[in-house]
Amino acid sequence: MAAGSSREKWPTEFRVVKVPATFLGEELPFYFLSGVLNRNQYKQVQQIINVLSVHEIEADKLMISTLLDRKRLNEICAVFEPRSRGWRGQYYSLANAIVDACKDVPARESG
Repeated sequence: MAAGSSREKWPTEFRVVKVPATFLGEELPFYFLSGVLNRNQYKQVQQIINVLSVHEIEADKLMISTLLDRKRLNEICAVFEPRSRGWRGQYYSLANAIVDACKDVPARESG
């Protein structure tokens, strides 16, 4: 029996969406980070990301979300990028899902 990839065994998905907000006439770009992952992966994520909301969608499947400024988003992407090459198994799947979500955001601005 051939082993499937980490992403097939532990499907994990993250998205980053820019949420523009204007305060006192100045546009402040924020980013909404959300993802679906298992409980063990969540334990790793909450050590790095200040998760604002957690919803159980199945027995071992959680949806998490948080709101970030550009600087914090860049920091999170920088933390997970080397882990996407070094971690294995379910954590490899997690790190790559976050790195892929970061790639979907236009070129990083100074923050």
